[in-house]
Amino acid sequence: MFIGAVKWFDNIKGYGMLAAPMEGNLFVHIRGFTLRPKKISPGEVVIGQRLLDVRKGRMNAHHCHLAAYPADWITLMTLLGKPDKVVINSMGPGHNSFSLLELAIPQFLSGKDIQDIMLIITHYFEQELKSENFIEYARVLEKTIPKSLGQEDGNLFLKRIFAYFGSKVSPDVLFSVWKKRKFKYIGYSEKGDYEIPRKILDDFATMVTLKDLNRIHKYTYGPSYCANLATAMLENADGMNQLELDSLTPCLDFLEGEDKEIWKSHLEQLKTE
Repeated sequence: MFIGAVKWFDNIKGYGMLAAPMEGNLFVHIRGFTLRPKKISPGEVVIGQRLLDVRKGRMNAHHCHLAAYPADWITLMTLLGKPDKVVINSMGPGHNSFSLLELAIPQFLSGKDIQDIMLIITHYFEQELKSENFIEYARVLEKTIPKSLGQEDGNLFLKRIFAYFGSKVSPDVLFSVWKKRKFKYIGYSEKGDYEIPRKILDDFATMVTLKDLNRIHKYTYGPSYCANLATAMLENADGMNQLELDSLTPCLDFLEGEDKEIWKSHLEQLKTE
């Protein structure tokens, strides 16, 4: 299967060329469409199969259609997190490099009822979306929905979608949102930081950095959490080289009193060994 965008198409002669990020250029003939469009324009996104033309030594698009069917959403989302740039020189003045996914989504959504769109987007989020692709999924929706529905209606719809995401968010997605400060993608619109539940930080403690601790320290549970994690980091100091030991020095800032002095002395001793 391929996903590609029309580079050019001669609607009189019935053939043209597609650009696909992974496959390169594919020749396409109107006979290759399962349902022949009345007109094909540059930038339209096509999904189909590749077929080798042995006689001409090229790959042809076969059994293809314009991206529009509900099932196409899952196919299009396979592009999340992958290189999807295509070059199309026949779409007027300006830049000629386009994101295939950003071309596809407005085309896919065109003519669909708002409730159907909501169901398609949220079903994919709940049933198909990999956690590591959540932020990219939300980002591409943020960029394309207003183009599809109009700025005002699109922004209102995005708030509805992101609020839904927030009501169903999994711990790993919530942690990634917190790390990258993309709180709007879970419907959190207040300014400033978002105090993530401590349990989430406990579950993903190995991914919390010293830089994160400076941020966490301001939370209601911050001082105790930071002291515990800083101590856990210092407990791994034995056997480290000089550079690694130096990197642990900021951990001392999260300790107080006798604990701080004990660990400070221990680090200094390790550096002299």
